[in-house]
Amino acid sequence: MAKEKSVKINAMYSFMRAALKLIFPLITFPYASRILSPEGIGQVNFSNSIVSYFNLFALLGIETYAERETARIKDDKIALSKFVKEMLIINLISMLFAYSMFFITILFVPKFQAYRTILLICSTKILFNVIGINWFFYGIEEFKYTTIRSFFVQCAAIAFLFISVHSKEDVWLYAIYGVILSTGYDICNIIYARHFIDLRVKVKLEIKKHIKYIFTFFGMTLVTSIYEMLDTTMIGILSNDEQTGYYAAGIKINNIVLGLLSAVTAVILPRLSYYKGNGESEKFEKLKDSIIEIIILLSIPLTFGFIALSRPIILLVCGELYEPAIPIMQIISPVIFFISISNLAGAKLLPAMNKEKVSLASYIAGAVVNVTSNLIFIPRFNAMGAALGTILAESTVMLVQVIFLRKDFFRKTIIINFLHSLIASSIMFITIIFVLKIIHGTILQCITGFISGSLIYLLVLLLFRNKTILKYLQLFSKLFNKFIKKE
Repeated sequence: MAKEKSVKINAMYSFMRAALKLIFPLITFPYASRILSPEGIGQVNFSNSIVSYFNLFALLGIETYAERETARIKDDKIALSKFVKEMLIINLISMLFAYSMFFITILFVPKFQAYRTILLICSTKILFNVIGINWFFYGIEEFKYTTIRSFFVQCAAIAFLFISVHSKEDVWLYAIYGVILSTGYDICNIIYARHFIDLRVKVKLEIKKHIKYIFTFFGMTLVTSIYEMLDTTMIGILSNDEQTGYYAAGIKINNIVLGLLSAVTAVILPRLSYYKGNGESEKFEKLKDSIIEIIILLSIPLTFGFIALSRPIILLVCGELYEPAIPIMQIISPVIFFISISNLAGAKLLPAMNKEKVSLASYIAGAVVNVTSNLIFIPRFNAMGAALGTILAESTVMLVQVIFLRKDFFRKTIIINFLHSLIASSIMFITIIFVLKIIHGTILQCITGFISGSLIYLLVLLLFRNKTILKYLQLFSKLFNKFIKKE
């Protein structure tokens, strides 16, 4: 058996990759948003949202299922090669269907005529996302590779952006920038995958046995995507490009932060699946409990912090033209907590426990709430209406999942962590509001607000003698001491 990778090392690489996804957009989005204006950003976001639906059908919800199954057979190269071939065959068939429907749609739907060039550019993601088998590298826990890959691809994409996008007319070039960012990862994957699998291996393929599971996961992905992507689509249809641009600005930072939190949990699905498949129940339970505690202690203060700092963040990242996005960001910030918990419960814990049907039920409930809310709120409140719909949908999904996993979430230690974090975050929120009143300048407000808020939050948790925080501080202290001794 291959040497088992350290969860802590994997988490470190995953977090580094997510940090890159935080840093690079903070460079690129302020540049693009100021040049292209809310209308230009709205056009690209609307086009990407349309392509995402066809990409969804091309991928067929395979990612989570394939990642889980890859983790269970990662020590067998022949089995891995066979499995990847089976997934690729299924995906290539679904991709042909998706492209057929895509071309029919852009030819015959009048709304899409004005977006045809950008839609065609963005559609190249469909092909590369299918053959890029990103799920494979998460399944075999190659987090070091995915981190290095992300750095170089993002450097190439950012270079293209600054060289090519200089005016409002360069909207299509901004769309190409997004394609480079997406397909660059996939091209690297195609090349690097040869180190782990051999698609020339002659084995009897078993396509049928995967179909049942794939369609269950596809159902989960479909309904999740309805309320994740439908907001932008419905704003574009029921409102205008400018409102779509404001919504994109309002959710941009939250999405980046969610990426950081997802990095914390990204490493656990393959490891949980591995433990579950090998009957290592004690390790399974220990890892599950630890990650729940960490997510709670991180997501609550981030939610409060971004509500408090929404104004200076929007003005700094997007500029004064995007001031209408400030209340959107304030309204939608609680999704940081809701999605963090539902990503952990619905996309990691339940699939690892073979309870993906519960996830599917929760996502269906969320999709129904989202569509209904958007139809009611967007015509009245535009982008703010979509933000309200998202809050209602994500809270619904989280509640269904947490109620099912109540034995895991309603334990004494979890409740104590939740209450400690809630109180500490409330005090942190008041501190940041006070700091913003006495400090001027968006950059200074963001820096001082973040630092003072973080320190107050940590101090309050230490006063509560929070066991989770004390445990990780001790761990950090040991690692630091080891480093000093080596020096």
